[in-house]
Amino acid sequence: MASHRRALTQVAALAALAATVPAVGAVAQEAAPDDQVELSSRVANPSFEQGTSGWAAWNGRIAREEVQDAPDGVAVARVSHLAGRSYTIDDVRPTIGSTAKAGTYYGRAFVRAATDGAVGKPVRIRLRERLPSGRVVQNVAGPAVSLSGAFSEITAQIRTRGAGNRLEIYVVQAGAEPGDAFHVDRIDLDSQALPPLPPPPPSNQRPEAGFTVSPEIALVGQPVSFGDTSVDHDGSIVAWDWDLDGDGAFGDSADPAPTFTYTAEADVVVSLRVTDDRGAEATTSRTLRVLGPPLPEA
Repeated sequence: MASHRRALTQVAALAALAATVPAVGAVAQEAAPDDQVELSSRVANPSFEQGTSGWAAWNGRIAREEVQDAPDGVAVARVSHLAGRSYTIDDVRPTIGSTAKAGTYYGRAFVRAATDGAVGKPVRIRLRERLPSGRVVQNVAGPAVSLSGAFSEITAQIRTRGAGNRLEIYVVQAGAEPGDAFHVDRIDLDSQALPPLPPPPPSNQRPEAGFTVSPEIALVGQPVSFGDTSVDHDGSIVAWDWDLDGDGAFGDSADPAPTFTYTAEADVVVSLRVTDDRGAEATTSRTLRVLGPPLPEA
């Protein structure tokens, strides 16, 4: 991991040097000036809702993806292996810029396998404490979790060794092979024990499709009116798609209450497909009898 540390140190090297090089004639000191540094701090972009800013990959690449079962929000980071036997996602700058003396910090993230090849591979959080000079004081690993197809929580805890130090968080998968990738979401690092996330919203219920026909027996050349009666118990219907001519293809109308005129006698299978506000669909069909035109009056 020595090369890992060197590579990631270079990401913000210029900014770090500017902040840590003393003025000419000054004496460089590694000790922090105050033991009462405020403990609370949070990851700036924990859930990737607006992108991947603030994060970098080592031996891999990262990209934002939207998934239905994201632990927090709708987006996660996909971390893909490029080289080596391990790869990581790291905070570009230290998440905790100034630690408290002998303060305890807690790290957490949620991970799952993003490819079949990553299933069963170990992944963990590591917390790395640096002096203001950049020298690593300690690098603490949390317990490993085997990646699976469902999101799992991983954690780590560190007791810092001095005030004014910098604390970094990264997630690492070991035993990496070509094609491995994992999803990660809600990366947290804080001075307080992290509370559980609120439960996810209940899964979306499919709507129930239905419609009325008037008249229920149609005549050639006379308009027939259709009316949507579909319901969505946990949302609303936002789209309608009709097959009115019975040819098996939708697209005849997107109106919730269309009309249609038939030109020939037939038993027509009319279908309606509805979509709710979370993308779930439902379809229903019924057969409409179309009779010949009315006889002319004598």
